[in-house]
Amino acid sequence: MVIKIKLGKKISEGKTKIVYESDDPNEVILEFKDDITAGDGLKHDIIRDKGYLNAAISAEFFRVLNEKGIPTHFKEFIPP
Repeated sequence: MVIKIKLGKKISEGKTKIVYESDDPNEVILEFKDDITAGDGLKHDIIRDKGYLNAAISAEFFRVLNEKGIPTHFKEFIPP
């Protein structure tokens, strides 16, 4: 099953993530980047699937927190 996400306007971009508006004004979409940096951005490279893996790990952390009754703002992980 393929899930298509309509990304809204880019709100912010950092070294590891991009934040986009979503259709819901109370929610945002995070895109995890494949970029890797060192030396405060002096060194830069791309590692294939790094963003996917970081997003999957973060989603698992949020799942465990929610399972333990610790509230979060996490909704769902949508793989690429």
